[in-house]
Amino acid sequence: MNLAMQSPTLEKIPIPPLSKTGWPWTEESPLLPHTMPDGRAWPKISIVTPSFNQGRFIEETIRSVLLQNYPNLEYIIIDGGSTDKTVEIIKRYEPWISYWVSEKDRGQAYALNKGFRKATGLLIGWQNSDDYYGLSTFSACAVALMESPEFDIYHGRTWLVDSDGKVINEVPSSEFNLMDRAESFPLIDLLNQSIFFRRTVLGKQQFVDESYRCGMDTELITRLVLAGCKTKYVSGITGFYRIYSDAKTFTEGSTSAAEACRLCAMTLTRSDLSQDLRKQIIKGFRKMLVALFRSGDACQFRAYVKKYWRTSEVDELDFDLVARFGISLLGNKMLKWFLRLVA
Repeated sequence: MNLAMQSPTLEKIPIPPLSKTGWPWTEESPLLPHTMPDGRAWPKISIVTPSFNQGRFIEETIRSVLLQNYPNLEYIIIDGGSTDKTVEIIKRYEPWISYWVSEKDRGQAYALNKGFRKATGLLIGWQNSDDYYGLSTFSACAVALMESPEFDIYHGRTWLVDSDGKVINEVPSSEFNLMDRAESFPLIDLLNQSIFFRRTVLGKQQFVDESYRCGMDTELITRLVLAGCKTKYVSGITGFYRIYSDAKTFTEGSTSAAEACRLCAMTLTRSDLSQDLRKQIIKGFRKMLVALFRSGDACQFRAYVKKYWRTSEVDELDFDLVARFGISLLGNKMLKWFLRLVA
């Protein structure tokens, strides 16, 4: 463990592979003055990276944190006992990592909570070991905190990139209003790749729900928003979300869709939602049901369709869902055969 809080410069950290150029390989964020514009010290920022067998990408993640050139940084990596080159890469950057461990654990959510409990920064973010931050993101967040200290969550822009880091598109971003985005609930476009939480929020044990395998980020963020946490959009906060065939979102598509449906169903049991918000969330629930059907999990689909039909907002017969329900009664094998047939 190393408790140094000073982020290194490009010339101090390991030389990148010859094939890698640009941010965060051969470029770095500009050096910052010793104090903020108002003369105060830069607030401590803690970053938690959960990891397991991401040796293909984790070096880019690490460099995107360290090369922020942020003067008051705490970087924590919780690895689940990787068997690839992950640990070798972490050790190369060990002098600038505040804390890291590699041991078998209970998965990503467990690793995140383990890291959150160690984090001591005023602002806390998490970046997965296959994603990465954009240039000067930490300083943009710190300045936003100085100028607008009344907010609980600071969020910015996120780009989807492929396995090589090539930009696919940008996720829509702006000042957040739940009503405007609830029709896609729980996919409300607040992504962990470009979010920082005040420690006062996570300090109330508002950690991720460890019963989620894929949707722990969405569950935490929606729970905080519904609890009244105030959000601030900062365009200078940027993150890159990697989309590729081996990503957990794709390899565990059924689990991801089922967890989204679960979150919709649980949210609709709340008594503090306005009727207008409930009507929007039910639209998101239906979209998630279609995604779950397309994943080929007949049993989970039927279970959540029943929950959907029991909600008071569903008062008309939906022939499309009825037909999908009927097909799902044939079981997973026949459902997957049907999906291949209509693909």
